[in-house]
Amino acid sequence: MTPDRFRLNLRTNGNGDLTRSPIETAYLSNSIVTLTATPNAGWAFMGWSDDASGTSNPLNVMMTTNNTITANFGLLPTISVPPGDITVHQGSNATFTITANSALLPFGYQWQFNGSPIPGANASNYTRVAAQGSDAGNYTVVVTNAVGSVTSAVAVLTVIVPPPGVIAQWNFNSFPPDGNSTFGTTAPAYGSGAASLAGGTTATFVTGDTIADPAGSTDNSAWDTTSYPGATAANKTAGMRFDVSTAGYKNISVSWQQRVSSQASKYARLQYTTNGTTFLDFPTAIAMSSVGSFESKSNNLAAIPAVNDKTNFGLRLVTEFESTATGAGQARYVTVSGGYSSGADVVFDMVTIYGQPLSAPATLYPLSFAVGNYFQLGVTGAAGSSYVLQLSTNLATTNWLPVQTNASPFIFTESNTIAPQRFYRALFLQ
Repeated sequence: MTPDRFRLNLRTNGNGDLTRSPIETAYLSNSIVTLTATPNAGWAFMGWSDDASGTSNPLNVMMTTNNTITANFGLLPTISVPPGDITVHQGSNATFTITANSALLPFGYQWQFNGSPIPGANASNYTRVAAQGSDAGNYTVVVTNAVGSVTSAVAVLTVIVPPPGVIAQWNFNSFPPDGNSTFGTTAPAYGSGAASLAGGTTATFVTGDTIADPAGSTDNSAWDTTSYPGATAANKTAGMRFDVSTAGYKNISVSWQQRVSSQASKYARLQYTTNGTTFLDFPTAIAMSSVGSFESKSNNLAAIPAVNDKTNFGLRLVTEFESTATGAGQARYVTVSGGYSSGADVVFDMVTIYGQPLSAPATLYPLSFAVGNYFQLGVTGAAGSSYVLQLSTNLATTNWLPVQTNASPFIFTESNTIAPQRFYRALFLQ
């Protein structure tokens, strides 16, 4: 070996490859050798040691002496169970979870929404509270240790938003779908409330209205009621009941799909309550015109202001004698065709309660300082109504800036921890 040639000894620490260019047994003095460290899957390049330092990669080495250079690789965190897609109804919580591991401790989490970090979301799970349509999108989590970070696959949050004006709706379809129309649920698909049976009826789930229900023929259920009173017994007492708050709403109306078998009552009546116990008749009865097919029915209660803004609002759909339904005929249950039977079927689907929001002022309330010292502010108003949260630094009429628009209730997080004094207000939109 002549003094103007030098050797380069390369080593690796951890799992990865280290290559040089050009490849020579020995290098002329002052020649440049480019080293490239390539980590194996699940590993990351951490830096150089021995006769080199830093993290530049590739690294150019000038040969002025014999060198030994080590490329160091570290094990990244691993994600064994990534977060999964979630579908929820508006107003429900959506919780994402992840299972991750790391050979190096500690390691941490940072959840992201559509690629942006979520303030304070630094645990192995993240819950989007009272999810709204604006919360739908792509969620990921970055898991980090001293070596580096890995990002999970995208988990999609889908928020089912009710059609405009819907306070609550029952479609009786399983959620999540189970592919079987004979299994369903009496929990509302939109909004909140309770469905129950009235007057001793019993019920099962059957295939629902494949036209009115967006589910079509896939996992479409309806509520099939039977065990009605005898032909001349218990007029306007048996059927089904729905309890839902109309607080914050006016101009209430109801629509549903109804199907009867040949021996079921032709007539029915919608009854309503404003206190949860006393039911009053809607002025006109419901009459079926066919057997075995769903018919669209509705009653508009806008002319009955007593049902507006009531926490104990409820309604019943009950079978009725011909005489009270029409003001004539028999004091008994009659059918569209055939003889009456208490074991006949009355099937309901797509029971929907509508209303228009009252123009109600919002209430602002401070929640707390979240993780990371972020200030949180709650906004409540008419349930489901939209409000815009605005801020100002001086309360001047022309100096209010919108910061968030959402349906009540919602939470605003102020992530600017060094902002000057600010004032907040919320305005009703619709």
